[in-house]
Amino acid sequence: NTGNGYYGAYQFDAGTWRAYGGKRLPHQNSKAEQDRIAKRLYADRGWSPWPACSRKLGLREDPAYGASSAAPARDRTSARVVTPVTAGAPATVPLRSVFRITGKARPSSPITVKIRPGTKGAWQAYPKRTDARGRFSVPFRARTDYQYQVVGETRSAVKSTKVATSALAVPRSRLAAGSGRPAVHVGGTARPDSKMILFVKTSTGKWRTWTKFSTGSSGRWALDLAAPSASFRYYAKSANGLRSPIRSLSV
Repeated sequence: NTGNGYYGAYQFDAGTWRAYGGKRLPHQNSKAEQDRIAKRLYADRGWSPWPACSRKLGLREDPAYGASSAAPARDRTSARVVTPVTAGAPATVPLRSVFRITGKARPSSPITVKIRPGTKGAWQAYPKRTDARGRFSVPFRARTDYQYQVVGETRSAVKSTKVATSALAVPRSRLAAGSGRPAVHVGGTARPDSKMILFVKTSTGKWRTWTKFSTGSSGRWALDLAAPSASFRYYAKSANGLRSPIRSLSV
């Protein structure tokens, strides 16, 4: 304690130290305990809490650093069992629906739920606290595909939740221009700003690519097309690998 308002080997302020589970003040704890909590802070914020030191030393972020084993371990400084963090959410959800990230960690302890759009977006952190049984549940709205991870005494695996692809069709009373066949209006929802393929199969043919298109920022898509036959089946597939259920239509 040098008297500058920051404490211990890693120069924590008291508020940050306690937010990450520290007791008393940092310099009043063992070196191992200071290491443990500093790694938890690094896992959430990288080198940003130590800008001058990391810049002077030329340090670069390493996502693996600070990650603890997912298996139960024993904290050497307090001889207590470290509780592994588990987290899960539905693998696929409808566009704009509300889904929940749920799991377990140490009872009545602080955790951080981290979520980012896609696989390259910026992580957003949501500090939470588990209940007396160690459970947590955090709601999010599915505006696109997401990756998520929960950080507590350990870190959960990074998992994904993707926006499902839907499709439906309505026969038109008019004929499609230039084809002499009935017009069909096909539409649905998928991941926003996603490349799409519509596949069609007639009763006598094989599945084939009918058309390629893209969803807009809303995630909704709609097409008018000439019916390939009096009855056919179809589905839409998004670039995230998810396809709609196969639909049948007679016109």
